[in-house]
Amino acid sequence: SSLVITDSGGLQKEAFILATGDTLIYKSPTGGPGQRVVMSVSLKNSQPLDKIVIPFKYSDHPNISFVGVERGTRTEYFELLTPLLWDNWGKRYVYLLRADYGDGSPPLPADTGEILRIIFDINENETGGNSYIIDTISDPGLLLSSPQIEYTPSALFLGAINTISYIRGDIDGVDGIDIADLVYLVEHQFNDGPEPPNMEAADTNGDGLYDVEDIVYLVDFMFTGGPPPPPGYR
Repeated sequence: SSLVITDSGGLQKEAFILATGDTLIYKSPTGGPGQRVVMSVSLKNSQPLDKIVIPFKYSDHPNISFVGVERGTRTEYFELLTPLLWDNWGKRYVYLLRADYGDGSPPLPADTGEILRIIFDINENETGGNSYIIDTISDPGLLLSSPQIEYTPSALFLGAINTISYIRGDIDGVDGIDIADLVYLVEHQFNDGPEPPNMEAADTNGDGLYDVEDIVYLVDFMFTGGPPPPPGYR
């Protein structure tokens, strides 16, 4: 037996059958108030792809905001990344990734890995403990395009922006406030140590600034009976 497919241009392909089982995953990042987070979009593709259309939307909530997108590790060489839909009012976005846009870059080989990074900011007033779903949209919808066929993934896993609260003075985010947090502040302020991962947590006195007074405040609290740091979100 044989199979003959004739497209609209009269091209015939004999014994040509494609079996796809592709999977797209929006991975869920976690961040605290005032932080920037990156949602990685990963694709397992069964066919070489020269074009990918990625749609997404999120609920209109003041505590997260869309910043932009970047090419993923597998699509860094793609020649075009451009919006097809940019609807800030409705929080709806669609992006086109194209391998060849005039310079002859090859299609994306069949494999698994990151194809896009979606960047969000978490508002400093976020109280933490929330999950903001990133959904997909249908017009224009998700599309994978190979030299032979256009199709959609067999499986789609949506993600979310998960938020955490923090404790002022718990600089390293481990085991509450302890001597390691004080050492972290001193090392950063005076010995070129790494910057605190959460500057809100480093603002131990809650005055909106990060300076040597935060070290004094923490020392006073830990060793001389001073007041505890104020609540870790405002």
